[in-house]
Amino acid sequence: MGAIGPVTIRELLDRLDVAGASLVEMSEILERALEEPASPPWEDVSGQLLTHPEKAYPVRELAEIDTVVVHHSGPPTDQRCTLDAIAAWHVWGTSDHKVEWPGIAYDVVVYADGRAYLVKPPDLVGYHCGEWNTRSVGIVLVGDYSDSAPPDAQLEAARQVISWWRAQGLVTQIKAHREIRPTACPGELWREWVPRLWSA
Repeated sequence: MGAIGPVTIRELLDRLDVAGASLVEMSEILERALEEPASPPWEDVSGQLLTHPEKAYPVRELAEIDTVVVHHSGPPTDQRCTLDAIAAWHVWGTSDHKVEWPGIAYDVVVYADGRAYLVKPPDLVGYHCGEWNTRSVGIVLVGDYSDSAPPDAQLEAARQVISWWRAQGLVTQIKAHREIRPTACPGELWREWVPRLWSA
């Protein structure tokens, strides 16, 4: 079969056959597939970051996932927010905040300049949003967006990541962290920019 972006014609036909999709739904599926980049919009560094020597994240079926949860890293936003630093914080915590998770909790980390990194395979359940962990993947925008919006390059990179997940059938909805947990993350202005990440 021929290929359109990263999907084959057979895969497209399988998508269109799901639950008797309407013509409008079929059109949307085809449009998204045609817009997919030839490869995932991130650099894959999963398996290269610090993990706990004695703990491991649970494994799940990808079919269990339906939601992408959006986070911001909050302060600090300088060089201490390297991938290695985020992983170390999630594995060991700090002197006043013990964590000891199996590894970095998010699935993708996006920086202000648009660099995006896959830091954990989505079939591993990361600890980033409580009872929603099993059904979600987590994307974090590095920066403190408590009272501002992320820069356009970062928003566009995050949108491309989420569009890829949508096209692969991984997620069907988006949530800001604070919509499902008692937290300020990802900031007070989330309603102004989180919906943009779900646009086609």
